[in-house]
Amino acid sequence: IGKDFAWNSSVPETLKNLLSKHADKDGKFSPFWIDLLVGEWLEVFIKDILFRNSEKIGIHDIHRGKLVKKDDVTNELDVVFMKGTTLNIVECKTGAQDHGSWADVFYKLQAVKQQFGAIHINSFLVSASKNILDKDNNIRDAVQKRAAFYKCKIIPAEIIRQLAKASTVEQEYEILKPYV
Repeated sequence: IGKDFAWNSSVPETLKNLLSKHADKDGKFSPFWIDLLVGEWLEVFIKDILFRNSEKIGIHDIHRGKLVKKDDVTNELDVVFMKGTTLNIVECKTGAQDHGSWADVFYKLQAVKQQFGAIHINSFLVSASKNILDKDNNIRDAVQKRAAFYKCKIIPAEIIRQLAKASTVEQEYEILKPYV
């Protein structure tokens, strides 16, 4: 999108109304809002859901956008949290990932796990992309196999929609429970 992103006729009117208060007088957004609009919204959403449910789930130390560095390698962790002594890493994807890029997501998660050198690390892929699904709206077999190989739980777009529609923390918890 770039720094000159501004409203155009393809942006739904309700979204324009919702976010127009954050645009300047020319209808342009700051880099912060551009980042939020093009993907960071999912990180913020997931962190907020986890925070609201932290006591019920039994998690703590919930963070978003953490940079971790070991040697000369720096990785950004979209969302991280602790459950007991286990580090949990959440990778959030909103874009229309193509076939090859799913492998890259799992490789990154595995590399981060190895970077920590810890025994107790869980990883999650939260994806708003429909490209992760097959024609029957199930997670593609190849993606499922790779996730199983890397011991990564996948939270697909339908679960994100259910969480967004939940009207109580209790409903959110029931949706989250099978995953965390």
